[in-house]
Amino acid sequence: MKIIKILFLGIVLVLFNLAYLCAAESPDTIRIQSDLAQPGSTLDLEIYLSIRGESYGGFVFLFQGLPAGVTPAGEDWFTWSADFGQPLVDRSLSPDVTYDFSVDEETGTTALTMTIVGVGIDDQAALGRIPADKSGLIATASFTVPEDTEEGNYEITSPEGGLQILLDPTLDMSPDVPVLEADPVQIFNIPDDNILQLDAALTALSGGTLSVPVSIANKDIVGSGSFAVDYPPSALTLSSVVAGARAGGMSFDFSIADATALAAVGDKRATVTFTGGEIPVGGLGELCTLGFTVASVGAGAEASVVLASAAMKDAADADLTVAASPQGTAEVTFTFADTLAVDVEPGTAEKGVPWEGSGVATIIDGQLHLPIRLKNSVPVEVVRFYITEGPAEQTGLLSLAAEQVMKLTPTTDWVITVEDFDTYLQVAAYAATSAAAIPAGDDVIFHLLYNINLTAEEIPGVDDAGIDVDFTLAGVEVVDDSDNFVGIEKLGATATVDWRVPNSGEGVGPGASLPKAFALTQNHPNPFNPSTTINYQIPEDASNVSFTLNVYDIRGRVVKTLASGMKGAGFYSAFWDGTDSNGREVSSGVYFYRFVSSKYSATRKMILLK
Repeated sequence: MKIIKILFLGIVLVLFNLAYLCAAESPDTIRIQSDLAQPGSTLDLEIYLSIRGESYGGFVFLFQGLPAGVTPAGEDWFTWSADFGQPLVDRSLSPDVTYDFSVDEETGTTALTMTIVGVGIDDQAALGRIPADKSGLIATASFTVPEDTEEGNYEITSPEGGLQILLDPTLDMSPDVPVLEADPVQIFNIPDDNILQLDAALTALSGGTLSVPVSIANKDIVGSGSFAVDYPPSALTLSSVVAGARAGGMSFDFSIADATALAAVGDKRATVTFTGGEIPVGGLGELCTLGFTVASVGAGAEASVVLASAAMKDAADADLTVAASPQGTAEVTFTFADTLAVDVEPGTAEKGVPWEGSGVATIIDGQLHLPIRLKNSVPVEVVRFYITEGPAEQTGLLSLAAEQVMKLTPTTDWVITVEDFDTYLQVAAYAATSAAAIPAGDDVIFHLLYNINLTAEEIPGVDDAGIDVDFTLAGVEVVDDSDNFVGIEKLGATATVDWRVPNSGEGVGPGASLPKAFALTQNHPNPFNPSTTINYQIPEDASNVSFTLNVYDIRGRVVKTLASGMKGAGFYSAFWDGTDSNGREVSSGVYFYRFVSSKYSATRKMILLK
């Protein structure tokens, strides 16, 4: 029995010592808590101080991250707590408090610096002190929030050394750096009622996935709820529900049933429930995200995800009022992972050597081969499209060859017809048997063949002629092996064949000398509307130059490829008509054009004004 008692007392002593050590090593802490505030209202902060080891005579704290433009809310914006410590509360002693507001230029938020140095008594012996092991609310601060404050969560932080607790502020001795704990300051417009809503417009990738955010704004604390959405199963399949930033610890589940009562016959209805948490009062934020898998839908197809109903309960399971959603429908527009492209890429090919699928439009035995590339996620039996040529002064250089098409492995057993309507080509291709369907993949399926309409008298050496023609891919129609239209996006809708045999004399006028250096000159006119010309040159000592000349927008995205391929020495021009690679007119603004090769690169700015 004595042994048991001794062991018991030993355990108690160990636990006591551990608790003592933990308490002794706990850091001093300043904690800032805030309530949610609305733009144009008052933001209230509560400042807590937890002293663990020493007694102190004051403290300094600097924290930043408050919304830009906040100001003290009246003369009594800062109020001491009556419960914290008499030396800092006794108004007859008047604590020495200074503060300063400033704007953080990097973040655009407001920083607040406050210094509290005891009680302002000259006699050091009578200096008021914060007793050790004191914890609690020390003060509250109120700020006026501007009407135009952006909604969101503002993180409160303090730079290193921005928080100090002073052992003796008179002698500036032994500053201690406490830990800052701060909840984000939430600035949101609180609705007059509880709201659930969907996004207004979304884009889905055909054959891919779609995320549909569901947002909540609530004036009451929400303990549970549910909502239902209707969607077309031919295009979308609900696969997941993921909690969002405003979920409040909720768990989500869903069930699916046929929405037979709907006017849109065949729609599905998914009912989503959320329970097990608590959503605090707040402005509009993401409750959850609905994850859909997307079918391979037809080009230009559209669909809708409709919020059919919504219900919410408080923590006591009492019904809450849910307002009619301000946006109960998410309109979905489909884009496409599958593509059809005029496959003209930067590169070189040796004249007279058979093309081996390098992706380069090339000249073979005096004919131009234009590759057509298909990327498809399902087997394909039918491909139809249109091609236009330009500019007008170049189209006469080419004419459709008598054999029209060179079939490759994917289309060996296909029937392919090409009709020339002067201003465009119509191409129709289909599998002769179902077994000849093009399997899913990414490959050049055939070449369109063109004759080069130049003679040796016009330019010495027919095969050395310069060709500079734009091919624009127009309407596209693709059918899979189940007779369904497949959503196909025309990729690289405008492709430039820019073929030059090096050192052929192309780019050099009669009697002219070759340039001595690379150059990319300023476009002219500039600013321009609707078109401009870009000149560049390749020097005489650069006999083989593979290059690209691209137009970029101000965000660095490729707008259009103006020229690419291989050139010899000479002076050259490129023309831009203010359209992107899909033939669409671009907006006014600043654009950049960049010449890139292994031997020289340069970038210049141009301005399109409409």
